[in-house]
Amino acid sequence: MNPRPDVPIPVTTILTHVHPDLDAVFCVYLLRHHGEELFPGAKDAGLQFASANELPDGKSSDQLEREGIIAVDTGGGRLDTHPVEGQKNSNKWDLCASELVAKAVGVEDDPRYRYLLPYANAHDARGQAMTSKSAIHHLLAPHGLIEGVHRLADSDTDVIDLMSCMVHGLAVAGGNDPDPINETAARFDRTLAWVLENGQFEAATIERKSPNEWPERGASHNVATVMGWTTRRDMEKMLTLAAQLLANGEQALPDVETERRILLTTALDGLAREYGEDSEEYRNAAMRLITAVIQREADWFNAIDEVERSAKVHRGRGLSMASIASKNGLTIKAARYRRGVQAVLYFNPETKAVTLQAGMRKDGSPLLNLERVTKRLRTAELIRRNENGIKLPKDVGRIGMFQGWFLHPSKRLLNRGSPKAPDVEPSALSWQEIIELVRTDLRPDDKMPDWFCPDDKCLEEKCTMHPLRFLNCKFHKERTATAPKAGTLGDLFADKLKKRR
Repeated sequence: MNPRPDVPIPVTTILTHVHPDLDAVFCVYLLRHHGEELFPGAKDAGLQFASANELPDGKSSDQLEREGIIAVDTGGGRLDTHPVEGQKNSNKWDLCASELVAKAVGVEDDPRYRYLLPYANAHDARGQAMTSKSAIHHLLAPHGLIEGVHRLADSDTDVIDLMSCMVHGLAVAGGNDPDPINETAARFDRTLAWVLENGQFEAATIERKSPNEWPERGASHNVATVMGWTTRRDMEKMLTLAAQLLANGEQALPDVETERRILLTTALDGLAREYGEDSEEYRNAAMRLITAVIQREADWFNAIDEVERSAKVHRGRGLSMASIASKNGLTIKAARYRRGVQAVLYFNPETKAVTLQAGMRKDGSPLLNLERVTKRLRTAELIRRNENGIKLPKDVGRIGMFQGWFLHPSKRLLNRGSPKAPDVEPSALSWQEIIELVRTDLRPDDKMPDWFCPDDKCLEEKCTMHPLRFLNCKFHKERTATAPKAGTLGDLFADKLKKRR
């Protein structure tokens, strides 16, 4: 389906998924600012949110369009790239939804979005992070900042509105030459000082033993000193960046221009250019965005503590994977940071959602073969919900949703439920069974779990897993074929040998 309609589509409502991400926010922003000609009514359209798993009332995106509801970043329609059962849209898997919207409304080459569109594609369609190794840069980029906004906002509509402020600031800045670095540094320092002085912050839960040393002190550091906040870990990165900008200028920012031009520092420059630094619009946006960063940082350090207490590391096939159960989704990143692992298996005990991130090679390909892992989990789900021996459906490792497990087109992400799809039924597999199944992929010599794979024999054609020809099955079959039969002398001596060991 062409993202650009042949005739205008009147719009009363813009629909996207719950727990909107940057791609969804950007879609809404582009429709509201540039969609009025082809989508009349988009500028003032209301917002509606639905699970990424299903559109309202089971309707298709085409049906919703006829009712004045345009779906973005969900539902598989003209303005979505996700795989949907019964639709062929693999030609869109290398794109993100905001690119489709930009093409539909004719702004794909607009200089205002020359940094935002490539960034949105890299993060959403390809799952690629920034090249900068600085945690500060990742924190102040849209993908890091929106994590804090979700913690601060009252609703998904509030998330869209607040992140749209950041997008607007980046768009204004993107359409102009960058401000002189000394102006950017001074503005960021002044703004941070004003937020610290006028904002409301909870008491610190994690602090340094002694204050950080800053290369230069500005207004923000003076306020932090007066308030007694110089040891707070949740404010540390913001104060550090303010000092580095004042002391070192551009050296404090990412080397890659695209990454420099999508940070909060640039958004503040754009908002100041648009509204003025003393305006209510600027101050409201700055207050909430910076507060969101601080809130996210508080949760980040709590996530690190959780990882140190409870994350387990599994190794095999030349890679390492952490497994962790937590209500704090930041433990996924914290596990990678603290344990040094490539892949992460995460379980939310409250929602029962499961996420498996495969890790990534330098060329962008996944480290863990998620197609193979997907086959294991979906097949085990079938066995658990039915019985072993049930016929295995075709394409059990396909991209998209099957048996409640969603494999992302990038093959770097596998989900069972998520904040975007909270209505997905929890797995019939226990958390420990899921860990064991994923671990068997890392360790081809290990036998499949006992609950469907007997110790003493291979069920072969009577096992639903057998047609997948996993190495675990091959080695188990070989071992059981050469093992002494029960009740024989060989079995007796083997048992005695085990006891001696």
